[in-house]
Amino acid sequence: MRCLFSFLLITASVLPGYAQEYQELRVPYYSESVRITYSPGFLSPGKPALDDRSLYQHFQALGKTDYTPLLRSLKQARKIFQLNDWMYYQLMRKTLDELFAGRSAVEKELAAWFLLSQAGYDTRLAYLEEEAFLYVYTQDAVFEAPVIEDNGRLFVNLTNIRARGGKQRALYLLNFQANPKGNAFSFKLAELPLLRPRETSMTVRFRFRGQWRQLEVAADQNIRDYMAEYPLIDESQYLDIPLSPTLSASLLPQLHQLAKDKSV
Repeated sequence: MRCLFSFLLITASVLPGYAQEYQELRVPYYSESVRITYSPGFLSPGKPALDDRSLYQHFQALGKTDYTPLLRSLKQARKIFQLNDWMYYQLMRKTLDELFAGRSAVEKELAAWFLLSQAGYDTRLAYLEEEAFLYVYTQDAVFEAPVIEDNGRLFVNLTNIRARGGKQRALYLLNFQANPKGNAFSFKLAELPLLRPRETSMTVRFRFRGQWRQLEVAADQNIRDYMAEYPLIDESQYLDIPLSPTLSASLLPQLHQLAKDKSV
């Protein structure tokens, strides 16, 4: 019995204590409150100097932390809410804003770079003075956003994606590719996220058979909010975005009735 007790004691002392270190937080995400599990050790690496060697070492230091609970939580939320790449990245950024509250913008940017790379995307990191910039490989047309080309691939600047065509600065591109065979990042929104709707009223005006018509409809405030933050993509992709269930239930019956009245 004494030998068994000693074995259990020794085993308990050498097993990793990750499960005891995990913490949780709630991240506001439009109409949802997303539960995120993480290890505080992921926050341990401090802000590095902005040079190739220090940034590479910082990436390696993050890789030695127990980052998997955080990444797993983000992936689970992505599946539950059926988020596309951009909406998933937005959740990631909102989570990092909570985790790194009071920390530097550089640390948040480097954490996003690390997590997006670990999530399977081909990323690049650029820097200048006291700023870091996250780039990701995409095959989509994104307008008025800074882009670079590397190894025959086009990378869009997620950090300044809404720069709206401002003058691009000459940045230092980190000589390190975290996931060079990674996936392309897509901005296509073929399906709306499964977020609890926040109903709001709006007025729709349009011309129908030579006359102006006005309809009062119900819309989902979530969509208005996240589309206001959406990058400027090819107009053909906007046509693929479906109506929300809230708007469909309010607008379509009125359109059907209008068409019916005019056919009489």
